Amino acid sequence: MKKLAIVAALLAAFNVSAFEVGVVGGGITGDRDGGLAGVTATQKWGAVSLEGGYAQAWLNNSTQNRWTAVLGYDAYVNPKFVATLKGGYAYLNNQDAASGSALTAGLGLTFPLNNKWALTADYAYQWAESGVTQFNGNVITGGLKYKF
Repeated sequence: MKKLAIVAALLAAFNVSAFEVGVVGGGITGDRDGGLAGVTATQKWGAVSLEGGYAQAWLNNSTQNRWTAVLGYDAYVNPKFVATLKGGYAYLNNQDAASGSALTAGLGLTFPLNNKWALTADYAYQWAESGVTQFNGNVITGGLKYKF
């Protein structure tokens, strides 16, 4: 009976999940300032989420491809907005500089427009590994996402 209850709880957790896709734009500040534009895909399981993203950044006349994987936890939820604590990993593929990895930590805000569409605003600080520390700094984005 105990095993059945555990399986039922796991199935219920996966049934309340949602899949979201979005577009983002914003900027990066640090040693190399610039703008970025990209796409995201997020899988949610209740208050926990996993987001993958790709963005192209233009930093001081250089191009960077940013691949990200970010875990989130909805720390505050009300009908007007959701505040999500976020932490993750970014791979920085640079056109005219060394490529490397970075850790990110920050906060995301989601403002629902209706049951399917929402506006987003995210802030993250990025700590890059040695060799790409010139990309340490703030990443600020805004966007629009759709929930399936």
